[in-house]
Amino acid sequence: MRAARWSLTEIVELSASRSHMTLFVTSCGSVVGSAISSVTRVCANPDNFRRMGDDIEVRAGRILEGAANLDDGGAEIFGLIQANAAGVLTRSEALGHREFILGGEAARDAGAVRKQPSTADSACGDIQI
Repeated sequence: MRAARWSLTEIVELSASRSHMTLFVTSCGSVVGSAISSVTRVCANPDNFRRMGDDIEVRAGRILEGAANLDDGGAEIFGLIQANAAGVLTRSEALGHREFILGGEAARDAGAVRKQPSTADSACGDIQI
């Protein structure tokens, strides 16, 4: 699977810190979910949202395009948080994304952490997991 650099590790760390929901901001359109907590994806890259809109909840790029303002974007995100807290599944949950990875020393000791590739390896600096 492909995931933006360390995004899975950061989601697990947030969950371990008692975060029950994660707002995952992506420009690359990473399709990341979590086996532990809800992940709502926010994308400000209009091209990636057009290509991957079924996987991403918030089209923040509409603010850049002048189709919405910051208040509209904030209200949309707040509404998604409220809906998720009330039991509505996020898109990653509905699509069955249940990724999990250990980070830090535990991952290094298990051999899961590899040298990060250069951004020349991928347009978004992705790593292979």
